[in-house]
Amino acid sequence: SRFEEAAALMVEARGHGLFPKSFSSFTKVDLHDCSAAVARTILRLVLSELQSGARKSDDIIIITGRGKHSEENKAVLSGEMRSFLRDSCGLELTEVPGNEGRVVIPLDSIQKWLKT
Repeated sequence: SRFEEAAALMVEARGHGLFPKSFSSFTKVDLHDCSAAVARTILRLVLSELQSGARKSDDIIIITGRGKHSEENKAVLSGEMRSFLRDSCGLELTEVPGNEGRVVIPLDSIQKWLKT
């Protein structure tokens, strides 16, 4: 599948030290400077790691940024990743008050998702 190809490339890139902020923590995924396609691939990899047990289950903070470096300073990634996680993956999200550039996937949401 296209995801498997993208995931294999991402794993290879990760092995070469690319996207270090995205994979530096089990509880935080920083997607700053990623395109929407790259960010989706990273999030799918994180979810795959949760399913396989390679990543421990805990609240996961997703950092998308506020769009300061986007055209017209509009946050594109933030909305797209929230939609992807909610609609495509079926995860419940918790907003971070006062910071639209962050969202949390709570542990209870992850545990529910893992059971489906």
